[in-house]
Amino acid sequence: MGQNVKKSPLEFWKEAMNAMVDLSGGRADWEETAESRRDDGPEPQLSEEVTRICRDVILEGDLSSPGDVIFQGEIKGNLSAAGRLVVQGRVEGGLSGETVQLTGAVVEGEVTAEGELVVDGDTVVLGDLHCRDCTVWGKVKGNIYAHGWTTLKSGCCLLGEISSGGFTMDEGARLSGLVRLHTQHPEEDFSAISGVS
Repeated sequence: MGQNVKKSPLEFWKEAMNAMVDLSGGRADWEETAESRRDDGPEPQLSEEVTRICRDVILEGDLSSPGDVIFQGEIKGNLSAAGRLVVQGRVEGGLSGETVQLTGAVVEGEVTAEGELVVDGDTVVLGDLHCRDCTVWGKVKGNIYAHGWTTLKSGCCLLGEISSGGFTMDEGARLSGLVRLHTQHPEEDFSAISGVS
């Protein structure tokens, strides 16, 4: 009788793929050749240090990275990146990064970006947003604190207040809350506009 040798999943996969190539008498579709590579335009501007967390991963505790993070899993804890943070998963805790992009995410916690913060149409955030500039397509229940501009896009829903340097709201966007626009010197701005000291 033959000996039963246990193979690693990777060894099993390679053997199965090679068997498929042998049966087809040629090259498998999964093999990459110089002709099969194509240029789909510029890659996202990520730092050399990218941490990728896949959909199957569930973490408890805080996670921080010295570079960019693409997070698709679930975490109960804080997630921070020194660079760009892209979240496509579920977060119960705070988020922070140089820039933050929420794409199809569910976030229960505060989100902080040094620069731009983008909330796409498939994202739900229960918590405050702190950033330089904020663009919202999704649903947010919390306040927005932006030093620069806040833009509410058509289809978004915001239940909370906005404190921002500038504000735009597209037709079809919904807002239930107060908007406060701030400038460096409101008294001087009022005097210049009104002509009254």
